[in-house]
Amino acid sequence: MRAFRRAALAAAVLLSVAAAGCSSVAGAYEEEGRLAAGDRGFRFDDLAVRESFERAPQLRFPSRILVAGLESNRTGCYGSPGQQALVEAMGKDVGLWSEAAPLPWFLVAGPPGDVEALRRAAAQSQADLLLLYEQRVTLDQDRNALSVLNLLVLPTLFLPTVPYEATVRSTAAVVDVRNGLVYATAADERREGGIAPSAWVSGGARDLKRRLMAEALTAMHADLKERIVRR
Repeated sequence: MRAFRRAALAAAVLLSVAAAGCSSVAGAYEEEGRLAAGDRGFRFDDLAVRESFERAPQLRFPSRILVAGLESNRTGCYGSPGQQALVEAMGKDVGLWSEAAPLPWFLVAGPPGDVEALRRAAAQSQADLLLLYEQRVTLDQDRNALSVLNLLVLPTLFLPTVPYEATVRSTAAVVDVRNGLVYATAADERREGGIAPSAWVSGGARDLKRRLMAEALTAMHADLKERIVRR
């Protein structure tokens, strides 16, 4: 009987250690739908800067606009999970867009951050404008005196002992498909922390970063719309 109890206690300890060790904020990063290994975001052609000043604006309403969003984090570059919601919100911008739609990534003949490749893909779709945005995500977690309780099964599952923090830095630009002119830009930065049981910290951090990303997109959408209207 004593041997059975010792074996049961050892199994419980191993279970709690496994739960504590397997979950961290690293699990909240996007790992599906990776667009390109090693790519970290949009790249502009510096050689074309001078030519931009020689181009005349061609902004007119309503315009057909395509949206391409990226999430960049330490694991790579991914399609933005909030892109569809942004497109749906833009569909309610009466008078601005004849159509707002996602840019089909399979049309992009180049890295996902290559603006010229994105413009060519948008031109194939007969779009007037491109809304490009990137959200850079950083996730951190900390340890405190309560972390020692993670060696026990119940605290690992139910007691919030692991503090974490999510930072989302977002930038956006409305680009003319025909000549590459940038008609409006927006930026947003949000940082917020939370605390969760060790076993569930990955899910908590993922929910937090997705909420911050969605809030940033809502704010930049309103900002860009105002800037475009003023032009």
